[in-house]
Amino acid sequence: MRIFIAALVFIFSLQSWTKADDIRDFEIEGMSIGDSLLDHFSEEEILSKKKNWFKSNKFSVAAGMVLPSFEIYDSVQIGYKIKDKKFLIGGLEGYIFFSGDNKNIKNCYKKQNEIIDEISNLFPNAKKGEKKTFKHPAPDNENMITNISFYFDHSDIYGDKVMLACTDRKDVDYNNLIVILRSESYSKFLKYEAY
Repeated sequence: MRIFIAALVFIFSLQSWTKADDIRDFEIEGMSIGDSLLDHFSEEEILSKKKNWFKSNKFSVAAGMVLPSFEIYDSVQIGYKIKDKKFLIGGLEGYIFFSGDNKNIKNCYKKQNEIIDEISNLFPNAKKGEKKTFKHPAPDNENMITNISFYFDHSDIYGDKVMLACTDRKDVDYNNLIVILRSESYSKFLKYEAY
């Protein structure tokens, strides 16, 4: 049974959970690592949201993807291999925006801590990293990020992982929580080939 990430955000779910140790058991809005994007979006939709952010052309990203059926996230971003005709998901990010009266970064931290507790319970064999706060690495970007990672392959921090990041945004009028799922191949690509 797949574990819906929605329940991590809304702990009120009545569904009973089983312990899992595979990142593919995680879902964001019904999507999981290894699924085909074509089960959710048309090829035209995927290509219209394609971003050319990487120097390597092994993977690309479809950013700002939204479906009317989304219940938890405001949008998703999906990493996929460019030459893969099935558009299999290698990386998946769900975004929740905190704006208006809800913009206070403490609201993001509160939700992040709830999800951290749930992941710790659901994935007891995943190695939990330290929570870190740092300035965004891009030049001229003053945003602050508070991040924590859960590693599914203890021998390689660039293996399968789940990350939770709150971004205290200075450049726009909202903050955001990002739930990030990355396969080993996508993690290694981002570390060694993308930039």
